[in-house]
Amino acid sequence: MSIDYNIKEITQEYIDYCFRDIEIIEIAFKKIINFLKDFYNYEIHIKNLPLTLPSLSKRVFHEILKRNYGKDILGKIYDIHSKDYELRIREYYYGGRVEVFNFNCCFNGYYNDFNSHYGAIMKENEFPLAPYNIEPCNNSNKCFLDWKKNKDIFACICNVYENLEIPLIATKINEKLIFPKGKKKCLLFRKEIEYLLSLNQKIEILEIITCNGYLPIFNEFVKIAFKIKSSYDSNSFEYYFAKIFMLSLYGKFAEKREKEKIEIINDIKGLSELELKEISNTDKGYLKRSNEIHNTIKINIFFSMLISSLARLKLHKEIMKSKNPFYCDSDSIVSIDLIENSKEIGHLKPEFSFNRFQALGCKEYIIEKTNVRANPIIKVPLQELEVKMKGFGRLTTNNFNFFISHFKSAKKQNRMIGFMESYNRELPLNLVLVYNKFKRSVYDKRFINSDLTTRAFELNKDDYNKLIQNNEYYIQKILNDYQSELNEVYK
Repeated sequence: MSIDYNIKEITQEYIDYCFRDIEIIEIAFKKIINFLKDFYNYEIHIKNLPLTLPSLSKRVFHEILKRNYGKDILGKIYDIHSKDYELRIREYYYGGRVEVFNFNCCFNGYYNDFNSHYGAIMKENEFPLAPYNIEPCNNSNKCFLDWKKNKDIFACICNVYENLEIPLIATKINEKLIFPKGKKKCLLFRKEIEYLLSLNQKIEILEIITCNGYLPIFNEFVKIAFKIKSSYDSNSFEYYFAKIFMLSLYGKFAEKREKEKIEIINDIKGLSELELKEISNTDKGYLKRSNEIHNTIKINIFFSMLISSLARLKLHKEIMKSKNPFYCDSDSIVSIDLIENSKEIGHLKPEFSFNRFQALGCKEYIIEKTNVRANPIIKVPLQELEVKMKGFGRLTTNNFNFFISHFKSAKKQNRMIGFMESYNRELPLNLVLVYNKFKRSVYDKRFINSDLTTRAFELNKDDYNKLIQNNEYYIQKILNDYQSELNEVYK
C-alpha cells in the first residue's frame, strides 16, 4: 500500500492497513515462541518477550548454561568486579576487518565466504571464567615464562611490533580503525600471542590477565542454531531467525552500561534548583536529557573481545595462505584461488564465482558475473554488473553510468524520522523523510601504490592525511578508467 503522508484524516483503508500490521506482528511473535519451544526447549509467554532480539538470545543462552552447568554458572561468567576495569579494557575492543589488498581487477576469481564464522569461533573455543585478575608486569621476559607455565593467563596487555605486509593487530588513527605496521599497544589473547611469535613478531608484556579456568560455554547454543540453518532453506523463517539469533548474542556481552535518558516535562513546579539545571527550555517545551549507569546489566567484555579477536585471527591465517588476495570482509576473502569448498561450520565455501571483481573501498566493489537466463526464444548468457556501495546497499544494472552517478553525486534516500527529530521539528513519528545522500568517504586503510596494489600504513613514518590524498587520486582514476572501458563495451 502506498501511503500519502499529507492526508490528515484517518480513512478505513488506513485502519485496515494498521490492523494488518498488527496481525503480521502477532504471527511473527507466535513463530518466535514456537521456534524457541521446538528447537531450544525454552517456553516464554508473548507478554514476557524482551524488547530486542539480542536480549532474548541472551536469556535463552543463560537457560542452556544453567541446564548444563547448574545455576551457579552465571556467577562464573560474570565478574562482580568488572565495573572496575571495563572502560579501560574496552579501548582495546575492535570489530571486524575490511581491507583492499589489490585495486587491480581480479579476473575469474571467487568470493570465499566462511560458514557461520563468528558462530564457529564461539563453538570451537573454551572461554575464561571469572573472577579475573589484572596484574602489572615488571619484567617482560619473566612474564613470558609465567605465561608459558600458567594456562590461566588467558590474555595480556602488550606492546607489539609488527613488520608483516598484512599486519594482524589493529589500532586507531583519527578514530579510524586501521591495521598498520609498527608499535601498537593492545590486548592479546593466548592464541594471538602464539601466532605472532610464530611469525617472529616482537611482543612486550605489560600486564597479565588471569582467569579461574575455562569452559566451552557457547557450544550447545551454537550447535543448535547451526543445525537449524543447515536443515532449512536460506529463504525460510527458521534459517534466517537461527542465523541472527546466533550472531546477535556475542555483542550483548560488550553492552555499554551508560544509557541516555530523555524526558519531556510539562510542569517544572516543585523542582529543585539542581533539577532545573538539567532541563532545557526549548520552544517545544521542557526537555531533560541525562545519562544513567545501569550497574545491573550482566556484561563480560572479555567474551566479546575474544570472539572478535579470534575471528580476525582465523581470517588473517586464511588471507596469508591465499595465493593472491584482493579484498577481505569480516568473514570473506576475494581471491583468484578457490580456498575451500566446505559446508562445515567455520570452513570456507565459494559464495559465488565471478568474471571480474573491482574493489573501490571498504564494502564498495563492482562484480561482473555471467548468468544464463531462461528465455522462451533464445537462451544467451547475460553479463551483469552487481555493485555494492557503502550506505546504499546493492545495485544490479547493465549501465555502469547509473552507478557512477551515485558514486559522484547525491542519491535520493528515504528514512523514518527519529524521536528527537520528530519532537524538535514538531513532525509526526510515522513520517518518512526524503533526502539527498552524498558519498564522502574514501579508502583509508592502506596506501594505494602506483601499480594499484596496496601496502600497510607505517606508524611514526607515514602521514595519514597523505594517505587520504593519495588514495582519492587513485580511486578516481580507477573509476574513470573502468567507466571508459565499459562505455566501449555497451556502445
